[in-house]
Amino acid sequence: MSVAVAAGFKVPASILTTEVDQAVRFVDAQSGGAVYKTIMHKIISEENLVKLVHTTPVTSSMIDHRIGVTPHLFQHNVDKVFDARIVATSRGVCLGVAIHTDNPAARQDWTIGHGNLVYEPVEIPDEIVRRCRAYLALLRIEAGAFDFSVDSDGTWWFLEINPGGAWAWIAEETQLPIAEAIADVLMEGRAS
Repeated sequence: MSVAVAAGFKVPASILTTEVDQAVRFVDAQSGGAVYKTIMHKIISEENLVKLVHTTPVTSSMIDHRIGVTPHLFQHNVDKVFDARIVATSRGVCLGVAIHTDNPAARQDWTIGHGNLVYEPVEIPDEIVRRCRAYLALLRIEAGAFDFSVDSDGTWWFLEINPGGAWAWIAEETQLPIAEAIADVLMEGRAS
């Protein structure tokens, strides 16, 4: 997240902590609410079932001593109009889709709604394209899948980047030339 800020992205207020008091103060301070996000394994075993952990709204009354076991990420809950995934490469390609849904749970975390999502190519603001390029350069990453939430003011809130993030279904749904962009980066690296 510090690299995202250095690249010029807007990042939701965030805290990574194992301290109950810090987490409670942070969550209580978020006027629009807060969410909990995993920072590693998104799979847990509970009641003899394997479950995925999604981005979840959280209140301070939900926070207890269990967060002391491992760092937990709490963030301001962005009041978003849609989510966006951008695949960007070091060669300057930036291809993005807006992800829409009417499902309230999937609006919170679009990875829940895979059968009920609508993908449409989205025009990426120039400053977001520049910031994606800067981010890749700062970390010397050749390509990445960036996730954003876009609010009603048109602000693009950086959530994360995954250097190996999934994109094939987006290309299939939208006909965006993502595979070609990734192949160009791979072939360029091979030639040097």
